[in-house]
Amino acid sequence: VWVGIMIIYSMIQVKWPFSAAQYFAVSTCSTGGHMPIPDDSPEWLFGLTGFFAALGVPLMGVAMGSLGALLMERRDDLDELKEVIEADVTAEELLDLQRFGLEDGDGEIDRAE
Repeated sequence: VWVGIMIIYSMIQVKWPFSAAQYFAVSTCSTGGHMPIPDDSPEWLFGLTGFFAALGVPLMGVAMGSLGALLMERRDDLDELKEVIEADVTAEELLDLQRFGLEDGDGEIDRAE
């Protein structure tokens, strides 16, 4: 709904086509904005865009977290979860690190890897 409001707002106020308004709305909500509004826009439009980002970024975070929670395997038992976290790295996981270029070849797995 929030992205839809931003799309309509962008199409009416800035006169952007749907595709540009959609990109503006999604990027403003997900990153705080990668597509600037035109320099010759009235000052209130900049403030309103900031307001959209201030509400949109947390809303997008909650939405992505909820989506991620739906896709993850659920573990209600904290002891079982601790076992999974502390489990040794498998050979398959090491191969995945190498295949995706995440292993730096120093013979140790650090937090970044």
